[in-house]
Amino acid sequence: MAGLVRWFYSPWLPFSVAAIIIMRRLVFSLLLPFAALPCTTASPLVPQQLGELPQASVLTNMSEASPARSLDDQLDAEPHEPQRMVPIARGRDGSLRRSDSWAEMGDLRHQGDQLGGRNRQGYGTAGSVCPAEQFTEALHKVAQLIPGVIDRMGGADRVTRYYLEHQASNLCVAHPLGGQGQASHWPQTDGAFPRRRLDDSGDVRGLLINMGAGEELGFLGCVADRLGLRRISRGDEGRARRRRVHSLCGLSPEVPEGEASCTRMWDEYDYVDDWPVEDQLLQLLATHPGERSRGVLLPVRDPGSWRDSRLDAHRDEGAADWTAPSPCSGKGPRLEEADAPIAKLSHDAWAACVARAQRRGEHFLFAFNLHANLPAGEFGSLLHEFLEATDGSGSHSLPSVVDATSSCRHALNAD
Repeated sequence: MAGLVRWFYSPWLPFSVAAIIIMRRLVFSLLLPFAALPCTTASPLVPQQLGELPQASVLTNMSEASPARSLDDQLDAEPHEPQRMVPIARGRDGSLRRSDSWAEMGDLRHQGDQLGGRNRQGYGTAGSVCPAEQFTEALHKVAQLIPGVIDRMGGADRVTRYYLEHQASNLCVAHPLGGQGQASHWPQTDGAFPRRRLDDSGDVRGLLINMGAGEELGFLGCVADRLGLRRISRGDEGRARRRRVHSLCGLSPEVPEGEASCTRMWDEYDYVDDWPVEDQLLQLLATHPGERSRGVLLPVRDPGSWRDSRLDAHRDEGAADWTAPSPCSGKGPRLEEADAPIAKLSHDAWAACVARAQRRGEHFLFAFNLHANLPAGEFGSLLHEFLEATDGSGSHSLPSVVDATSSCRHALNAD
């Protein structure tokens, strides 16, 4: 008892009491979680209370939230259903491009809304204007002109899968026209057609669009010249013109005030081909409705042979770094990459799909293969039939068209 009294009056009393309180709280904090647990030892809640998630729960939730989709499911998808996104990033020049890094990926829909608000345009994707089912149908139409091509590409399912994974989410100007009272860089053509041909032999009633990606441009350009059609030249001046139209009239058109609209830039010509026509097909079709479009030419060939020909003919110009075509804003694989041929075939099927969707008659699209032992005279007859079906004015006589195609045979295989 005396010892207890001496401890009570000791100067160390405050420190002793503090130590006891600290020890008591430490022990209490360690024992409290175990005191809150039920007595059973097999409780499934234990992992969650320790800050972990049951593995079975994670797998179940993942399978419910994002079930695996077969190709059949993708082919049956509604047009508005979003497809697999492709990285899109804004370049230093302000344009949108495919990105090799998901870190650069912005929200594609938000980018389109921003662009549309500024330029009075409606944006969509390549897949929204050509859904998978229509794409596959167009693919088989194109493949009829290239015997065995689908088998060489690994089957129709593989080509469609490539389209869905690499091209369907490319950003497109799906609705370039501005509404009432709104400014647009792409107004409908007005007053450009009809007009006299350069040789004054007849009238040109609408724009003729060649969607062939680097395919027999020399031959078809020669035919256009023989028929008296205005077109962009192939020299330095023409290349500068194409770069300017691409720069000013791309996804986010910025035509300086006082200059001609994008529509008027193209309306200087009767026949348009090559880049950037491939990127601006939707805009050209929307701004040239009805008879103001004479139709779409789509020269095709075996995509592997096309790739080899481009590399052989233009290797000194850096063709190894050129890319295969891709709808709208997309950038395809380099020509030396293994996927270049399937990208070309997929692009051609998309172009056919879009042209067929215009519903301006079955003759609005003229797809052909000049490398399938097609005599120049026979091609001339088919071309005349196409021009008459889309024009109907008899402005081109059969002999004149056949003579033009025969006279330009020297330009075949020059591209």
